[in-house]
Amino acid sequence: MKRISLCLFFFFSISSLASAGGLFSTDKQMPIDKGNKMFVGSLNFSTAGGDLYERNGNRLTRFQIDYSYSSFLGRGFAFGGHFSIEHISQGSSSYSSYGVGPQIICFPGRNRPKPRIKGANYPYFGLTFTLTHYSGNLDGRIVGIGVGNIHMLTRTVEVPLELTYQMERVKSTDGNSFNVTVGLLIFIY
Repeated sequence: MKRISLCLFFFFSISSLASAGGLFSTDKQMPIDKGNKMFVGSLNFSTAGGDLYERNGNRLTRFQIDYSYSSFLGRGFAFGGHFSIEHISQGSSSYSSYGVGPQIICFPGRNRPKPRIKGANYPYFGLTFTLTHYSGNLDGRIVGIGVGNIHMLTRTVEVPLELTYQMERVKSTDGNSFNVTVGLLIFIY
């Protein structure tokens, strides 16, 4: 728990410094310019059944909320934090987890301004490190490496599509997953 509190303090401190640095930037023509902010959110709900997932006739249900905030430290380079809450249940059994950690996002080709913003695409890659805490006093960590594309619907509202490979460790047990995520992204100039 102390590690997660320390990580939260680190995230908010760095985000505040990055936000203050953006106040002095005057040329904010592109969404990925220095000083701009990026908020991303996604929801995931799934329910699974059949012989593979059901236990004693009970379906496996999963609900997850992911949120991230980043501030651009330079054109095409953002630093921020990631927060995740997950709840899984099956019959009378359930567990919850939450995680928080830093993330770095880089937009290659960032020095070429787009002729128009609406309808433009911004490919990116990123790295996320998340400390997690599970009900039952289990702690873990997740390292995510992702590539994606942000499609500009308007000047400030976008749809990100990301493919992520995650490596997870809880106690001495390792696991990995591939995820495809679609969310909603808002840029603040």
